[in-house]
Amino acid sequence: SGMVRQMITGTAWGELDYLVIDLPPGTGDIHMTVAQSVRVHGAVIVTTPQQLSLVDVEKGLRVFDQLKIPTLMVVENMSYFTCGTCHTRHEIFQRPPHTIARLQDEYGIDRT
Repeated sequence: SGMVRQMITGTAWGELDYLVIDLPPGTGDIHMTVAQSVRVHGAVIVTTPQQLSLVDVEKGLRVFDQLKIPTLMVVENMSYFTCGTCHTRHEIFQRPPHTIARLQDEYGIDRT
């Protein structure tokens, strides 16, 4: 978390419209450091459709709620691929019972 604080406070960013910080999964010190070091207007959470990833997403959603940081969206990455030959959609991972749609409903995140 010290390196993140140094990067945020020790860099002459100039005038920014957006600053995107890619954080590791979980709810550790780095997330708290960012929330305490800069004014955060919103979070975008990226996940894969795997149970373990969705567990981390839910923990992150709770932390952002506690910090009063709105979650703007949850993006599902690596959901499927479309075969270039037959154009069939293939799901990469088996879908867990707890889906992103449930999390969007439960945490009031708009579906876009």
